[in-house]
Amino acid sequence: MLTPGTPLHALASTRSLCLAGLCLLGTVAQAASFPSAIDYDGTWRFDPSLGWFVEYDGGWIWSEGNGFLYVTEEGNWDTDGVYFYDHGMQRWFYSDHDAYPWVYAWGDDMGWQKVVTVGSSGDRHFYLSEADRTIFEDGYVVTGTTYEVDSRSAFDDAVAAAGAGDLILVSGNLADTSFSVKNKVVADGYLRIRAADKGSTALKAFTIDNCEGISLEGFTFGPNTSSTLLKIVNSTRLQILQNTFDFQDVENNQNGIVTTQGTADVEIAYNVFKNKNVSATETQSKVSGSYIKTQYDEPQMTKRLHIHHNYFKGIVPLLEGDRFAGDSDRECIVFGVSDSQDVETHHVVEQNLFEDCDGENEIITIKTSYNTIRNNTFHNSLGSVSIRFGTGTEVSGNFFIGDENNQNVFGNDLGGIRAYGSQHKIYNNYFQGLTGNSYRIPILLDSGDTTDSTGGDGHQRATDCEVVHNTIVDCAWGIALGLNYSLTPKDNHIANNVVQNRKNALYYIGSNAQGESSNVFEHNIGHSLDAASIGFEGSDSEVWATDPQLEATNFNGWSIYRPTAASPVVDYGAAGYAYVGVDFEGQTRLTPDAGADEVGGGAPLIWPVNAWQVGPNPR
Repeated sequence: MLTPGTPLHALASTRSLCLAGLCLLGTVAQAASFPSAIDYDGTWRFDPSLGWFVEYDGGWIWSEGNGFLYVTEEGNWDTDGVYFYDHGMQRWFYSDHDAYPWVYAWGDDMGWQKVVTVGSSGDRHFYLSEADRTIFEDGYVVTGTTYEVDSRSAFDDAVAAAGAGDLILVSGNLADTSFSVKNKVVADGYLRIRAADKGSTALKAFTIDNCEGISLEGFTFGPNTSSTLLKIVNSTRLQILQNTFDFQDVENNQNGIVTTQGTADVEIAYNVFKNKNVSATETQSKVSGSYIKTQYDEPQMTKRLHIHHNYFKGIVPLLEGDRFAGDSDRECIVFGVSDSQDVETHHVVEQNLFEDCDGENEIITIKTSYNTIRNNTFHNSLGSVSIRFGTGTEVSGNFFIGDENNQNVFGNDLGGIRAYGSQHKIYNNYFQGLTGNSYRIPILLDSGDTTDSTGGDGHQRATDCEVVHNTIVDCAWGIALGLNYSLTPKDNHIANNVVQNRKNALYYIGSNAQGESSNVFEHNIGHSLDAASIGFEGSDSEVWATDPQLEATNFNGWSIYRPTAASPVVDYGAAGYAYVGVDFEGQTRLTPDAGADEVGGGAPLIWPVNAWQVGPNPR
């Protein structure tokens, strides 16, 4: 961690640490836009949620747009400490971590909170829970009693006695023991159930049944033969944090987390899901099961999952002959079934890393309505984010990247996003090096084979969807409208996209979608570097064949192509898509550019996700 005495040159290469909403440090930008009254000799900080801060005269100043807020002169804050600000809480946090692990909350609830210290007393990382807005270090804040247990019976006794703010610390050799909490309601705050040794305390399985206010932290589940490692039944306001779900060499069908009945408001964050096997050695049958799955118990359905900062990796592909199998029930995340397509679930999946997730056609399967998939990174993963059923899902700000480092060698299977149903929005996504075709084209608004897919596996044509402000570079295909079935997609808008490839069609319209005037193309750019074709027979105002002048830049360790200042994408975006208020870096769009990147928008606020930012031990 840096202290306020850190010189500006030392901050120049500092990465932002954004953990469950608390963003600490970032890179330094030019200060030319700040008022002259500010002392530029102060130390600068950057928060992606707010902007730039400067240490000034013993206090701190917050910049939001053109305005400034002088935070405080009160409290005699020790300037040798480190200060943080959280926008959601509108509070400052302070840690003098060299002397004692305290955090000071400046706001309505003034005062000190002692933070539990776990492990080394050296440099500490602080997190902020989205669910209860509590700042915590490593193992979170504990305000009540700590119960230390090493057996199932002792655990059950502790659960019966414990309440809000209490901690149950679990240790021992329990890898063959299943635990459960049933009918435990913590109405105010959380009862925290934590591994005494994060990542090393193993349990066979866990069930949370008809509970509220439970936090499960730091355990390892698997490898073992349980059909489900963590089952959540009809429970609300839960946290599943910093756990490891390991499927290495498991030869039976197995899910990681399954939620059922009326479960709601569950935060699943900073976990790792890994090592999904392909088949049972003896029978050679496929080993199915997903990392996270929501079950439909009609009329009940899980709602409002917040899945963030997890590391999903290592689902080995299933082969059919010498080909990658399309459907093997081995997704990373599954929301619902066909019958749940009209249920509005409002799940949010963000800031996760999916790497070498090669189970089937669908990395994420969405079969409910009104969900958000944003700011994730999909690296060398076969298949696509599939909006398979439903209405009103948004997929935005994601990075889909393929390269020569794919752990499983299959030449034409790295996919992007495909959509069926209505009123979906796909925007600000970036695609590079994807080799997929058919169902795994970078962006596919597909045709349909039925007008009512309830109760079956049919496909409803894409209707009233918008594909805007996306960038596709060096992929096998670009954007496709109508491909696999007979019912024509209608009333869709494809606008302000940039596609630059070397082969096949940049903008492909299937035979059953050609001539459908309700589908609108406007202000797209297409550029062939070799043998690619525009693929769209329309006017220049629909697809402009021109060089977008993209250059490779280092973006949080990833090589990402962005337009130069002289690019024709600048200010070329058509109006009418006001919901795309920022670009894929979180920069404001004023007069919008075409593509995912707004040229000259300042320092990035959003980055492609790296492994060091996710999972149980982020840096």
